[in-house]
Amino acid sequence: MIEEVIRTYGLKRAVAYLCRVAGVRRQGYYEWLIRHELRDLRAEVDYEDALLLKEIQKRKKGKGRWRRRHRNTVRCLIT
Repeated sequence: MIEEVIRTYGLKRAVAYLCRVAGVRRQGYYEWLIRHELRDLRAEVDYEDALLLKEIQKRKKGKGRWRRRHRNTVRCLIT
């Protein structure tokens, strides 16, 4: 909420006041802000990784199934 108010109205110098009104420590707000940015960055990287994995899977199109079948067949013969 504090971040939204600051961005909407450009109140960069009002962080201490807004934290007091919200009942949170200013240090806690800045810690949350850093974690929030890191979370967003991590989510973006995860999304890019997921796209890469989908592209690899699309290019592979079933290749590797032979290995899996062969491995399962060998396991059945051994046990």
